[in-house]
Amino acid sequence: MPVDLKKLKTSESASPSAKKTDGKNGLRDFLNSDIPFFSAKLSDKKKEHFYSELYILLSSGVDSKPALDIICEEEKNKNHQLFFIKIKDAVSNGKHLDEAMAATGQFSPYEITNIEIGRQTGRLNDVLAHLAKYFEGKEKLRRQLFQALSYPAFILLTALGVIIFMMKYVIPSFADLFVMFNVELPYVTRLLMKTSEWVGSYLGISILFITVIVLSLYAIRKKEGFRRYSSNFVLRIPVLGKIIKKVYHARFCYAMHLLISSEVHQITALGLVKNMISFYPVEKSIEHATKKIINEGAKLHECLSLYKFYDKRLISLIRVGNETKQLHTIFGKLAKEYEQEVENQTAFLNSLIEPALILLLGAIVGFIVVAMYLPMLSLGSSLNV
Repeated sequence: MPVDLKKLKTSESASPSAKKTDGKNGLRDFLNSDIPFFSAKLSDKKKEHFYSELYILLSSGVDSKPALDIICEEEKNKNHQLFFIKIKDAVSNGKHLDEAMAATGQFSPYEITNIEIGRQTGRLNDVLAHLAKYFEGKEKLRRQLFQALSYPAFILLTALGVIIFMMKYVIPSFADLFVMFNVELPYVTRLLMKTSEWVGSYLGISILFITVIVLSLYAIRKKEGFRRYSSNFVLRIPVLGKIIKKVYHARFCYAMHLLISSEVHQITALGLVKNMISFYPVEKSIEHATKKIINEGAKLHECLSLYKFYDKRLISLIRVGNETKQLHTIFGKLAKEYEQEVENQTAFLNSLIEPALILLLGAIVGFIVVAMYLPMLSLGSSLNV
């Protein structure tokens, strides 16, 4: 079914998620990004609950207005409740659900277009179920990545804090003891002492320097050059890069599955997916593919095959889907497969990281103990003499 692209562009420009932030609004947007304590923005988890609840109510025979009343009453977050009240009031005043959602500025063109198509084709319940599954899957992938990275990050930060404390406060006390007894220090001990002196002298400057670098990178995070190099760097990280790649494969396939199964034209679907997935390789490949399809009549699999980011199997199955007119089915199956692969590889990463971190921390602690113990042996020998 054709989609009104003018309306779609208007919805996109009205959505804060589609606007590019400048330097002045960067910190505010960061604080407002998916952090419930600070944020008035609807998170993916909240959207999944909204679509799921609305689907259950409408499927049970409840009209849209009473259903929205129930959702508003159940919502505990006051800021989020205001958005749902705005939707309910707009629907009560005669607006369609997709128009009411677009007016809040909290929903992407992808969601609004799906709701509009569902309303026009009489498949609103199916679309709501699809959107609930989409955000459930997206949240699941995000949670898997978080679980894979949070444990090692916590361990490394804790270890770093302990090491800095020892370098700044514990080792200098041993250094004073060695100087007092005029003990000849081995090379490893001298190296550790110099490191301790450096930490004591430059720790504050180092923290300030790192903070400046992090803030600078955050300020230029929207620049095309930075996005290109950072995405390439992330994808080349062993194990983790493959997981991230499959996460975006899963999101791409799932979004295309939902849109094509909702009778959205392939060109329009690609444009919506490009705006949804804010990952540089996906955005650029879809942008170039769309141009080639429009200008040269190329096939989707031919365009995507020009980019190493996409697996050969993905390209082959898209070609099969085009030939058999079952592209939406192929995308749906691929999305499930990639989600399962992400889950398996995340579990593997967790099992790999834990012993690696134990070995690393053991090596660091062992080095510090040996470096401090060797002079103590010399000191004990001299005292016995």
